[in-house]
Amino acid sequence: MRISVLAPLSVGLVLAVGGLGLEAVLADNIALGKPYKWSTPPRYGGCADEGDTRQLTDGASYSADWTVESTVGWVHQGRVEVIIDLGSVQPIGRVVFVAAGGGLADVFFPAVTAVLTSEDGEAWYLAGAIGSGALVQDRTKEYSHSFETTELRARGRYVRLVYQAEERYLFLDEIEVHSTTAPAPERGESITADELDAVLKRGLTARWVAGEWLGFREQIEELAEAAGARAPMDIPARVEEMDARVAAMDVSDAQETQTLRKAYTELRADVAQALYGAGPHVQRVYPWGEFRGETLPVTGEGLPDSIDITLWQDEYESAAWAVTNLTHEPLRVTFRASPLTDADGREYAWEDRLWLRYGIPVPTRVGFRVVDALPLAGNRDGDVAEVDVVPGEYRLLWLSLQARDLPPGEYSAEIRLQADPSGDLLLESPLALTVAPLRMPPADERVLSAYSWEQLTGWDQPAGAAADLRAHGINTFMMHPAALPIPTFDIEAATLKSVDFAPLDAALARCEGQPRMHGVFWGGNPSFWGLDLHSADGAHMLKQFFRAWAEHLEEAGISPPDPDRDAHQGGGPSAVDLLEPR
Repeated sequence: MRISVLAPLSVGLVLAVGGLGLEAVLADNIALGKPYKWSTPPRYGGCADEGDTRQLTDGASYSADWTVESTVGWVHQGRVEVIIDLGSVQPIGRVVFVAAGGGLADVFFPAVTAVLTSEDGEAWYLAGAIGSGALVQDRTKEYSHSFETTELRARGRYVRLVYQAEERYLFLDEIEVHSTTAPAPERGESITADELDAVLKRGLTARWVAGEWLGFREQIEELAEAAGARAPMDIPARVEEMDARVAAMDVSDAQETQTLRKAYTELRADVAQALYGAGPHVQRVYPWGEFRGETLPVTGEGLPDSIDITLWQDEYESAAWAVTNLTHEPLRVTFRASPLTDADGREYAWEDRLWLRYGIPVPTRVGFRVVDALPLAGNRDGDVAEVDVVPGEYRLLWLSLQARDLPPGEYSAEIRLQADPSGDLLLESPLALTVAPLRMPPADERVLSAYSWEQLTGWDQPAGAAADLRAHGINTFMMHPAALPIPTFDIEAATLKSVDFAPLDAALARCEGQPRMHGVFWGGNPSFWGLDLHSADGAHMLKQFFRAWAEHLEEAGISPPDPDRDAHQGGGPSAVDLLEPR
């Protein structure tokens, strides 16, 4: 099965299976007013209303505001399915849906949407898929975008749209299905769940590749402008050719996708050579900077004369370099460090004190790649390591140091980076290490609280994610608003009726074990529950909810701070103590 990108990049990727191959006339919207069902009910409070059961096919004007009630929204669902019942088997030539997004809340359009049809609601057939990889979103405003398939050859009574949403939100406003006069071809086997997963993954790959190409394309234009007459004359023609290749790539063919990436990466290298010259380039970079996979860190700046690092005893510190390969040949970089020597000439082994890692760009749900994974550079000793840099790209080389068991004082070593197979010396720099007369507290003293905004939502393996966070020193887990308990109030009686703790308990279970503490990110509006905090009754009911919440945590074994036990941690009265009596 060939799945090709057919639409121009400016309107997003449209992947369709097959083509009409003949003149056809599209009929009016046959989904208008038709009933539908979903895999999971909408759960975004800002636009939830009784109309959600009809607003996706009511034909109402499109809304650019995802907070209004005419929009149907989901939060933290990952994948959402909508099935429309057309009432009878129909030939289907096009499917259109409108999604809302944008704004400072980072509401992204669905990454990939698969379109399936069925005559009986049991056997499903893939008609096409829609991606959004080449659509650049605007954070300065809320707006909508119309996504559509083109030239489908399908038939069915039921149309099923499977949305692979971003982690946070999905907002839909309208779905249209248009009939056609063209006859549908004979169909093969119906699609399985595993095959559907594969289609969505191929669509995600196409989305990342197309999105990355847009970043490369902009860089190529900037590099060519800066190079002026030195830039290769054929760059505009090659950019135009690459646009056509991206638009027509078969995302079901992994080799074709890899070949495409290699081609536009080498194209960027060719134009960058006009500014920086061919060959490997090394520059020192801030190790905690934001590195995106499509970024070209070559700046032409020189390297510092030395590497100066100060750290406490048992503390970690880092240094980083970007090695860019502006050639068409693979590059192997060999890292070497001389023995660590103190001011009296005593040598110390690097074992368990030095690690070289390299950055791997990881695709994100929003389309670009970030240099996130930092595996060790080969299976080598700490003072020798090797890293490969593919043509036209760069590697972030991340040097981690720890002053394990080193007395306070001054230490020195020599760092070398060498290019193979040429043997060219890329970097030779002294390393000056200062160990301060201060020691990091042992982990078992529990005097430090460390947290990350990662909230374990949207993970296929949350237990593994939690274990990874703990392994990196995170001992405070953040609870997302979607995981917080849900209260029900009797407004007339001014009392708390019940609290659904199931979302909270599930989130606590995802943390796998007892961290030191939990943080709560609560952005809820009490008015959603009918509470008026300007009134005494409203404030009283909210305090009842908080008390029930705190008591539930204590029953689960999560106790509030003890001012005597935790005096050195700044402990104070518990949340329960601060609330008014019943």
